[in-house]
Amino acid sequence: MSEGFLEQLNAKSYGILRWDQLDTIWKKLEAGSQPWFIYQVGDALPESSIEGDKLHDALAALNQLLRQEHEHDYCGIVYVNDLDDPTFVKVFDPNNLGSSCGCSGKKFSPRWVISQIKPEKIEDDVPLPNNRKKWWKKIFG
Repeated sequence: MSEGFLEQLNAKSYGILRWDQLDTIWKKLEAGSQPWFIYQVGDALPESSIEGDKLHDALAALNQLLRQEHEHDYCGIVYVNDLDDPTFVKVFDPNNLGSSCGCSGKKFSPRWVISQIKPEKIEDDVPLPNNRKKWWKKIFG
């Protein structure tokens, strides 16, 4: 039996430490035959999955945002359930990292989840910033 969305959210995941590893993950997501749901936590749940050019454009926009706003020579803010065959990706907001591992005692939710499973609402105490709402609307209209 496969795990549901919230089980996947809380399951073990592998950190993507280098930018070139992230490039590989994006390529794997685009190369697969499965459609993907992209959920911006704090916003409405996606009504449908995406694939093809729409998936490519969304991943390219997210990649650009991460590289611009996470001004480090390492990634470290993206986690996947499987490095070889990812089906669930958690992306943390570079402007609200807190402690993504939860070791501070407060667990931060990812800002974006890319999943082959239809998302369920993630409760998050951190409000969605207006700049993220505008950015998201620009991508998904």
